[in-house]
Amino acid sequence: MKIKNLLNEVTFDLYQGLVRVGHTDEITASEVADFVRAMPGVTRVSAVDSDEDLNIVILKVKILTAKPGPVVFEKLKKDTFKLVPNIKKVEVSIKSIEKIE
Repeated sequence: MKIKNLLNEVTFDLYQGLVRVGHTDEITASEVADFVRAMPGVTRVSAVDSDEDLNIVILKVKILTAKPGPVVFEKLKKDTFKLVPNIKKVEVSIKSIEKIE
């Protein structure tokens, strides 16, 4: 089977959801957004709110994936926390995850 045929069988969906990230004093909210933007499947990251005193930023994240949205956002949560040492806490609002048509 050719790869072209395989690609035609896979459907990708775009999901968006809210993610709250707690970080250390060493990085800024903008750098947190850059780290999240670098994660696999992430297409867009927008800052919704941030509190530099508490070191928390809320991001709207869009992800392109062939998997269900909640599964991918949980993977994003684990990967971001594991791969970026200056991130202390990552929370995903499961209720905010929606498929974009």
